[in-house]
Amino acid sequence: MTGQPIQPLSPVEQHVLDQLRERLAFHGVLPVEYGILEPKPDALVLERVPGGWHIQFWDANRGPSGHPTVFPRVLDAAQILLAMLLWGTDMDDARARHRAGRDNPA
Repeated sequence: MTGQPIQPLSPVEQHVLDQLRERLAFHGVLPVEYGILEPKPDALVLERVPGGWHIQFWDANRGPSGHPTVFPRVLDAAQILLAMLLWGTDMDDARARHRAGRDNPA
């Protein structure tokens, strides 16, 4: 890290993050699976860092892991996070149960 201060979000960056949240919700990705702008235990997290944005898994016991790629644009990082969350099948059953409960309240 270069020690550069991180600037406030621009309107374009905020729009991209809002659109990412909408797409994640549309596809049934559960909020426990990801974090945006803040760490979340046992989740993929999109964070702003000096020089851009990165996606990193935050282990509940060990914190961030790996050496994430820094993307200069939030759009690139958001698209990668969306793809990563949708590609895996490990949460499909939990997402289906969540949708069924949301669509058919008791």
